[in-house]
Amino acid sequence: MRTDTQEALESLDFELPCLAQSRLDPVRHKGLIDNFLFATPGELGALGVTFSRSEVKDLGQALTDFQPAWLTAYMLERSETFREVWLDERILSLVSGYMGLVPKLAEAYVRRNFPTRYWTMNHYWHRDLNDRFQLLKMFVFLTDCSLETGPHEYIRRSHSDFSALNGKRYFQDEEVDLLHPVGSESRLVSEVKAGTVILEDTRGVHRARMPISGYRDLGYAVFVPLQDSTSTSLYRFPERAFESLSEFQRSFIPRCNIC
Repeated sequence: MRTDTQEALESLDFELPCLAQSRLDPVRHKGLIDNFLFATPGELGALGVTFSRSEVKDLGQALTDFQPAWLTAYMLERSETFREVWLDERILSLVSGYMGLVPKLAEAYVRRNFPTRYWTMNHYWHRDLNDRFQLLKMFVFLTDCSLETGPHEYIRRSHSDFSALNGKRYFQDEEVDLLHPVGSESRLVSEVKAGTVILEDTRGVHRARMPISGYRDLGYAVFVPLQDSTSTSLYRFPERAFESLSEFQRSFIPRCNIC
């Protein structure tokens, strides 16, 4: 899978436009920076802080010139290996068992995260807002994850306790450290080997730390109780591959994603 991801990035098959941290000005863009760099692609484009396909010559040039915090690739359409992992029936059984229903695979993608100047959105502590009542996310670690390459962190039991650290999109370290000091039992840090899969109710407080060096490849799958007509899925699934799935596997794929 790591090879497939590298091939996708080298062939420039990643999501664009993308935030270019090299184009952020600490004075002119202070409002955006103070807002955790949270904005729609259109809003970022209007501020002149994105880069587009026409500006990219190769992967190395994109990283040097534009300094993205991450690059996102949608792998289910292009890789049989990714489809096998994302729709492994043992994993899907755990997902449906936890949620008490057969949910939809609403999002499926891979991100390569890089060291950057500014923290960006999910580098901060937050709760996912995809669904208020039922939500499960799968993380597939495609590279070894250490303190250097940016581990995933989670506050234990915060998915069922909304009495604190709630009501805001993002939280500063100081707010979380006050309730859950560094090193405490309640803080889970995912220093794991490539090939590790984690299922997590991300209504709980969590974050992906920014890499200090190197990079981290992490796959994501978001499961929510969506209907096909209201799906906000961000991937495409080949029709021929869909036809080869079991009935159970098919039930997770929104019909609108089949291409």
